[in-house]
Amino acid sequence: MRIGSNGCEKNLNFLPDLIVIIRGGEMGDSLRNVVLTDFIRKNFSVNNVLVVADGKAELARKLANKEYRVRVIEAKPRFEGRKHPLITYQKGWFDEDSEVKEELIVGMHPDHATIEIILAANKNNLPFVIVPCCILGRKEIVNGVNGFQGWVKVLKRLAGECRETTLKFSGKNLVLYRR
Repeated sequence: MRIGSNGCEKNLNFLPDLIVIIRGGEMGDSLRNVVLTDFIRKNFSVNNVLVVADGKAELARKLANKEYRVRVIEAKPRFEGRKHPLITYQKGWFDEDSEVKEELIVGMHPDHATIEIILAANKNNLPFVIVPCCILGRKEIVNGVNGFQGWVKVLKRLAGECRETTLKFSGKNLVLYRR
């Protein structure tokens, strides 16, 4: 079996158990950013996107490669590779009071920023797309949340009107969005 990563291929036949761990890991599969980018293209008519908590800026790069102008806000940036002319990087924490100049706020497994994306979208009357994962965020909101389905209910309540669908990749793949 061969697995490609950033154009590199490695033969992992000698590690069959590891392959199961990689494919079943909590972080989802390597196609998740491609799938989310396609979802955004099909469902939103925007040019400028704010991507929150995109550590390595992989989602930002996928969006920029489709001609979106992207700003990334990341507390612990781990950007790799050469800079993309359509991507602006900003180090820092995102919260509901962060300045948002873009037309859409996006988070792929944004951890602590999940709630903040929804609150900022509400405050700025903007659409959002989030693929939630971990139950993290403001203690007054996350305390008492029971499991992932409970987390989704809390997020939907905060968002007010929003939709949900399941994206076709492994791992946490439920997307909440508002147009």
